[in-house]
Amino acid sequence: FKRVGVAGQSQEKASLWLQNMQMATYTMVVLVFTFLYETRHQLATADSITGLVFRGITLKAWALVVTNAIGGILVALVIKYADNILRGFA
Repeated sequence: FKRVGVAGQSQEKASLWLQNMQMATYTMVVLVFTFLYETRHQLATADSITGLVFRGITLKAWALVVTNAIGGILVALVIKYADNILRGFA
């Protein structure tokens, strides 16, 4: 049976991937509103929003972002497939 919590909502366990995406979505909404509020004066006089958002980001910064993204994907792949490899040796 499903467990029912506050206000009759079901408390089924969602996948970890889905939970991460839900948290990221709520965080992105908050960050967009914060960005728009904090830069409202600059947005009024800016030519384009992309120039305002990416101002000051150099090639070194992009290299760090790409390196960290690839590293995160590699860690996820190792965690995903290491369990299967260890089962093969058992």
